[in-house]
Amino acid sequence: MRRILFALMGLVLSSSPLAAQGGCTLNVADYVGWQIIYSGALTGTVDLSGRSETFQGCAPGRVLLIDADHSVVCTQTRLGAGYRPDVVVLSDGRNLVACIAGRTYAVRD
Repeated sequence: MRRILFALMGLVLSSSPLAAQGGCTLNVADYVGWQIIYSGALTGTVDLSGRSETFQGCAPGRVLLIDADHSVVCTQTRLGAGYRPDVVVLSDGRNLVACIAGRTYAVRD
């Protein structure tokens, strides 16, 4: 019985909208009312030092390029790293966050 319960819990958690999106693991209770507005691969960044194909965290003004047709701009400094990580952009109607490798970054359009 216990195994069945754990299997069902795993199925429910793995099918939650935020857990299923590109490795974005969040506490969904923190994002009640938020909507996924974009999901894709982070294909590069652009800042004052130029363009990079790797993700090296956020710094204010750094542009995060998502797939070939979308971008967001970091509004905070936060470390992170990865090559073409999956990204999910969420909005509550006023604020945007980008979830990259299980961490959230404050961003704007």
